[in-house]
Amino acid sequence: MEGNLKGAKRGGFIYTATLLLFLAVAIISRNVLNAFHASEVVLYAVNSVLTFAVFITAVVLSAKKSVKTVYIRKCAYVHLFAALLLAFGMLLGLGFVNYTVSDVVKNLGGRIPPEPQILNNAFQFVLFSVVLCLLPAVGEELFFRGVVAESVSKAGKVSGIFTVALCFALYHGSVSQLVYQFIYGLGLGVLALKAKSIIPTIIAHFVNNFMALALEYFKVPNSFLFYPITIIVGISLLILFAVIIFVPREKFAVASGKTESIKDFYIPFGIIGIFAAALMVALSVLPL
Repeated sequence: MEGNLKGAKRGGFIYTATLLLFLAVAIISRNVLNAFHASEVVLYAVNSVLTFAVFITAVVLSAKKSVKTVYIRKCAYVHLFAALLLAFGMLLGLGFVNYTVSDVVKNLGGRIPPEPQILNNAFQFVLFSVVLCLLPAVGEELFFRGVVAESVSKAGKVSGIFTVALCFALYHGSVSQLVYQFIYGLGLGVLALKAKSIIPTIIAHFVNNFMALALEYFKVPNSFLFYPITIIVGISLLILFAVIIFVPREKFAVASGKTESIKDFYIPFGIIGIFAAALMVALSVLPL
């Protein structure tokens, strides 16, 4: 069926099919591992590897051209620097948002699942630096800033970036991360378009994940992200990122002209994936 679809409509189909496959794999693997009384460490490690496999499979089956020539291309060093600014800026400047949203949900009577205890020793820190930082950075960027972003590239730059950011944020299935991931998705989308490559976004994605993991492993208190100086430093880095990205008046790496409509992504396929992901987020906060 995919072969008969083009552009944004094809992207909506790919997104929804991949998301549904991801959900099916996650549910089946968790039930199987629970039947064998697997620990949280094993559950999270296996789930991350399987998720990576799902995204890579989707990329391989969906990409019409070589991944190397379309997505993983050489980029300017300034965009690698911008990637670091985005990663550190988001964590330091907006890292408090996740905890703030969690508190709001709890005050409204919602449920926030407890953080898993998976960082008990150095081996687990190294293990999850790979399976929770590196693999998601590669797999998710290839899929979202690669396949999905390319599919909506002719439907408008702004609408395309917002759509991919929305899909990216909802996919994570966490209400506490929803706002943060959406904003981060916008930054990653702009960076990928400006750099004409997803190498910078893979770096930004990995660094952000790794720093969050490191803060947890070294038991840095959450209050660190609420310090005014921390937020000021982070926002300053994000401002510098914006200056580097937007001040040069170069055209973005998308086809000139708006030749498709973004609604083709949503109707009829994309909206199914959006609804499924939103439902997953909603169910995660319902009181047991």
